[in-house]
Amino acid sequence: MSKRLLKGCSLSILFIILFLVAIVPANHFNNGSSFLVQTETIATEASLIINRNFLGGLISNKQPAQKTTHLGGFPIAVSLQTDGVIIEQITQVATAYGNITPASALKQGDFLIELNGQRVIQSGDIERILENLNEENKNKTLSTNFNTKRDDYLGMILDQFISERNKERQNFSSLGKVSAIVYRQGEKRAFELIPVLEELSGKFRLGLVVRDYIMGIGMVSFINEDGSFGALGHPIADNLAGVVPIRGGQVFNCEEVSIIKGEKGKAGEFRVRINSMKNPIGVIEKNTTNGIFGKFNDFNQTMRRFHNGKNLNLFEVTPRKNVKLGTAYICTTIGGLTDFYKIEIIRTINQSNNTDKGIIFRVVDKRLLDKTGGVIQGMSGSPIIQNGAIVGAVTHVFINDPTKGYGLYMEFMSA
Repeated sequence: MSKRLLKGCSLSILFIILFLVAIVPANHFNNGSSFLVQTETIATEASLIINRNFLGGLISNKQPAQKTTHLGGFPIAVSLQTDGVIIEQITQVATAYGNITPASALKQGDFLIELNGQRVIQSGDIERILENLNEENKNKTLSTNFNTKRDDYLGMILDQFISERNKERQNFSSLGKVSAIVYRQGEKRAFELIPVLEELSGKFRLGLVVRDYIMGIGMVSFINEDGSFGALGHPIADNLAGVVPIRGGQVFNCEEVSIIKGEKGKAGEFRVRINSMKNPIGVIEKNTTNGIFGKFNDFNQTMRRFHNGKNLNLFEVTPRKNVKLGTAYICTTIGGLTDFYKIEIIRTINQSNNTDKGIIFRVVDKRLLDKTGGVIQGMSGSPIIQNGAIVGAVTHVFINDPTKGYGLYMEFMSA
C-alpha cells in the first residue's frame, strides 16, 4: 500500500472522530464525565423517555438492557388478609363455676396458625374447630362427679373456688387438652390449652378475641405497564404481631385529610380517608421485607388519576453502585398533587444483602419542609430519583431529625 493511500486513510479516520465529538450535545455532559441528565435537573419529557449512555451506544450495540418502569409516588390504602389470626385480647370465660382464663398461656400479639392440628386461617375457624371437637366427644362417656381432688382440668379452677365451693358439682364436661401453634416474636411455639364450657351459650370457648386482617397506607414506588406494582419499601407490620404472612389483600383509593408535621422526637403522619371499601382498585399478592407487591385493575386509570398525564415515561432502575452523594429528588403526593421534592443523599451504604436502610438522605426542599417538616409516616415507598433514574424508595424517618430519612435501594425492591 502506497504512503499516499495510508496518509489518506489516516486523515479520513481523524475527520470521522472529530465529527462524532462535535455532534454530542454540550448539555448532556455532567462535569465532563457523564452523558446522563445533569445532576441539578429533574427528569424532562425528552431526557427521560429512557436515559441511555450515548457513548456506550457508539462503542457497542450489545449493552445489557436496563430494567425500566413507571413512577409511583401516590398513596394507596390496603387491607391485608392474614394467613392465620392475630390475638388481640385474652379474656375470661363465664362458666357455671366462675370466670376462667383457659388461654392464659398465650399472649396478646401472638399469631395463631394452628389449633388441634388444623390450620387457622380466619377468625371463625377457632369456633368451628372447637364445635367439631364437641361433636366428636358427645358419644364419649363423661364423668359427672366433681370433687376437690386436683387433676389436669380441675386444677385450673379449684384455687379460685375451693373456699366457697367445697361440695361436689354435677354436669361439667370437658373436651380435654387441645394443641395450639403460634408465632411469637418470629418464633414458632406450641402450647396446650383446655377449652371451657361457657354457661350462657353452652359452647366451648378459649376466651380469645382475634383478628384476621391488617390495614395500612403508603406510597406506590413503581408501576409496570401490566399493572403490577411495588409499594412501601418495607413490610406492613401489625402493632401487636409484627410482620405476619398474608393470604392476599385489596388496594383502595384514599385521599389526604390532614398532615401532622414531624418534629424532633415525634414523627409526623398523613391522615387519609378511604374513598370506598366496596370498590377495590387492585389486589395485594405479597408482603415482604422489601415492601408489598400486587396488581392494579387498570394501569391507565390509576396513572391518570395521580399523574394527570405527566411523568408517564419510563424510568430506568439503576444499580445501587451508581447511587451517588448529592442532589436527588423524591416523588410524593401532598395535597392531592404528585410532585418532585429536592433532597440531598448524604450517605450510601454498601450492602450485599437487601435491607431498607441503604440510603440516608436529607430533605432540603423548602416546600416539603413547610408542609410536612420532612419525612413523615405514610410517605414510605415514595420513589427516589437521581440523574434521571429511580435509585430507591423512602422507608424510614429519623425520629430525632425528621428532615432526614432512610431509603431502600430500588435494585433490591424491583428484583
